[in-house]
Amino acid sequence: MGWTLDDLDGLLRLGTPSWRHDGRAVLWPITQRDLAHNHFLTGLRAIDVETGEGVCWLPPTSGVGSSQWWADGRVMVLLPDSRGCAQAHALDAPGAAPVPLTEAPVGVQQLERLADGRLACVGREEATSPTVRSFGVGRHGAFATAPPVASQLWVQREGAGVDVRWAVRPLAVHRAIPGAVRSFCEVGDRMVVLTQPDPAVAALFDVSLGVLDLASGAVDVRLQGALGGVMPSPDGRCVATLRHPGPEPLFRPAQVWVVDVAGGPPRCVSGALDRDVSGVWWLDDDTLLVRAPNGTRVGLWRLPLGGDPEPLELGEVEPVSDVAVGPAGRLAFAGVTPTAPAEPYVMEVSGTPRRLAMVQQVGAQPVAEVRTIRWTCTDGSEVDGVLVSPAGVEGPTPVVVMPHGGPMVASTVGFVGWRHVLAAQGWRVFLPNYRGSNHRGVDWQSAILGDPALGPASDILSGLEALRAEGWVDDERVAVIGWSYGGYLAAWLTAHDVSFVTAIAGAPLVDWFDAYTLSDLNTWFGHALGGSPFEYPDRYRAATVTTHADRLRTPMLILACTGDPRVPVSQPYKLLHALRDQGTEASLVVYPVAAHAPTDPVHQRDVLERELRWLKAALEPPLSRRLVQPARAAGHMPTTD
Repeated sequence: MGWTLDDLDGLLRLGTPSWRHDGRAVLWPITQRDLAHNHFLTGLRAIDVETGEGVCWLPPTSGVGSSQWWADGRVMVLLPDSRGCAQAHALDAPGAAPVPLTEAPVGVQQLERLADGRLACVGREEATSPTVRSFGVGRHGAFATAPPVASQLWVQREGAGVDVRWAVRPLAVHRAIPGAVRSFCEVGDRMVVLTQPDPAVAALFDVSLGVLDLASGAVDVRLQGALGGVMPSPDGRCVATLRHPGPEPLFRPAQVWVVDVAGGPPRCVSGALDRDVSGVWWLDDDTLLVRAPNGTRVGLWRLPLGGDPEPLELGEVEPVSDVAVGPAGRLAFAGVTPTAPAEPYVMEVSGTPRRLAMVQQVGAQPVAEVRTIRWTCTDGSEVDGVLVSPAGVEGPTPVVVMPHGGPMVASTVGFVGWRHVLAAQGWRVFLPNYRGSNHRGVDWQSAILGDPALGPASDILSGLEALRAEGWVDDERVAVIGWSYGGYLAAWLTAHDVSFVTAIAGAPLVDWFDAYTLSDLNTWFGHALGGSPFEYPDRYRAATVTTHADRLRTPMLILACTGDPRVPVSQPYKLLHALRDQGTEASLVVYPVAAHAPTDPVHQRDVLERELRWLKAALEPPLSRRLVQPARAAGHMPTTD
């Protein structure tokens, strides 16, 4: 039968692990869905490295945040107080009652224990006026109902009031940037902090890394454009961070920069890697560990300062969590394989990953065949992607084309349950890594600049043609589905190719003018088209889906969140009316959620149920509409491995 939506509901999510100081056990946050009460429950389990046996430190609880295993043997965890604000708590032993450490008026976002035993905390500022609700327009999105709130940094004793509140405002807390989990760290008698000019999301690209003098409160800025948190070296001499080169943040691979706390120019140490680094940790005083997508897998590299990167031998395992570096450089992370969901792994830097335990509670299911596929685009570009096929099925099948979002991510062969649910229907799932994907270096990732639609669409269509040449495609049953930038490409493809019998566009970026002026990232979208829409209106019109509304003839399901700050709900509404004005079947379903995608388990399940029903209606006999002869793009035969 294969994977079902019920199976996906039973999958557990493994968070960032933390080593015990003696290296004999690893603490794992493990999250499960509670559909009955529509929330997620997270527990903390310590797993013995030698035996794989687990001990429960905290039973599954709602609202659990980050956790750390401190050197004194206690576990710190963020838990909600009676008002729902996150506060730091200590667990003295497995199953012990949490002891409150902070009482911040609006909660704690980040916390570190300083060398003198005090706690350094980051939290949101309190509202200055409880009655005046008007606010000036800054760099935030147009649908904001309140001004963005800054964060601040303070120091306090456990269970006591604030000792010092530094006037470093606002403090950047990079919750939205993958791999960036720390906005400050203690280094000797100083503190390294990330600051930004205002708390709007768009200002994340103007972050500065500086050294805060603990006596005077002055900040000495050392690096502009730091996007990846701060990670102190074991000897406290320097910190590592991530930074995107060039004037177009995120459109080029993130690099690792090292800043000496005592002074001296910052150094880029990962130039030889040419990969979009998403995580960096110290193995020792002179060696870093970095994570980045590498082709259709996620890789880890040992990076000596001043040396060349050395890939770690991961086999089929891909890390899907941050990496915890333990004593003697031993690593712990959550990992997936092409056929198995996330489990806890440990490894030596010179060894291979070893599964520490089996925590997933879903029974074994028939799995699909997952492979890397490569082809040549019509302009000669070499492209790759992932193909997920029903196990043991030969010949043509319905195909679901699934362009990823971002666009600065990449599809890998690692297990994603939704793909296996689709393959269980007897369909192939094609996940193309079109230009703009972040898995092949600067040339491929930046190739989308000035070309956010035509180039990626050509990559996708030539890949689909390559699948046809192999005899893998039932031409009467081809669908396209995507979210965010993937939703944009899904809508764009249907306006420029008649191969698709149906489409699903989730949170689709439909109008580039609106993206530039209304999104929480607003002017950042201008990088993709070389400037402002008021300077280059023709570029924006050409890239906007609704400019080509007369070509929208493919039935489409549109999904959106009413409070989406990234792709405001006005854009899906435009797409809906553009389709209906052509007499094309269209349905728009909205979720009352203030996020780019549903964040609660009930609505997440509803998204998948609606998508599956829509696809089945189009891809299973009888056909939902008359076949239109596909407009095919020429391409070379694919190669697979």
